[in-house]
Amino acid sequence: IDDDHVDSYRTNFGIEDYEDILFARDTSSFDSRDEGLVITNWGLNVIRDNSKRELEFIKWYDFYSVKVDDDQLYFYDKEGKYVSNLWKNFFFKNYSVDYRLTKLAKYFEKIARRAEEEIELLKLLDKEEYLKALEIVDLLLKEWDDDGSLHFYKAKCIHRTSPNNNYESIIDTELHKALSLLTDGDPRIYECYKGLAMNYESKNIWIARKYYILAMEKPVSADVTKMESMLSDLETESKEEMEHYIDYEYKSRKL
Repeated sequence: IDDDHVDSYRTNFGIEDYEDILFARDTSSFDSRDEGLVITNWGLNVIRDNSKRELEFIKWYDFYSVKVDDDQLYFYDKEGKYVSNLWKNFFFKNYSVDYRLTKLAKYFEKIARRAEEEIELLKLLDKEEYLKALEIVDLLLKEWDDDGSLHFYKAKCIHRTSPNNNYESIIDTELHKALSLLTDGDPRIYECYKGLAMNYESKNIWIARKYYILAMEKPVSADVTKMESMLSDLETESKEEMEHYIDYEYKSRKL
């Protein structure tokens, strides 16, 4: 996708900055990028007719199976209930590509199954069943190792369960992997930096402080006030910092 067109797709299809645009197909008559399909890591954004400007959003976990019939993809949920359908012109300019449409249907099903597993993962995290959640994360990472959110969830599970003596090192590795893969603007980046800060509090308060400062520069989830959270952590960290000030080498104290 041409970088000059990305902003137009985001505006016209209601795509947030933290969403990764994976594919875009403009079906408008004058290349206005206000009709067609945009696929992101969150789902499929569709505008069928730019004169109506009705935006349809098909989330990855909205469907379970995809069937090909009459040059269209039909999406169904796990109970077999119809969800939506898309003509192949939303995906290809060349209409004689039936075999590619079948491959696309299988790939969409694969992503949908992954989304279902991630929903189960989030439910387990919400119920604080971290050992079960860790099993799902490890299973997903075998196939989706380039997904920053999974590395973030793994660090969170390990932090809660501390399964072995090396857990702090594993948390550090997983959070750095997550930071290298998450899209700029993702609220989980804030959580990663905060997690790194907490991981270093008992080892090097100065490195912890640097990560706290990095965290304060990042967006945070709507359900927590960043300043309230950070002030509380920094208050505790500052007390420990003053108590052990001379224990650290000068170069490690510099910001």
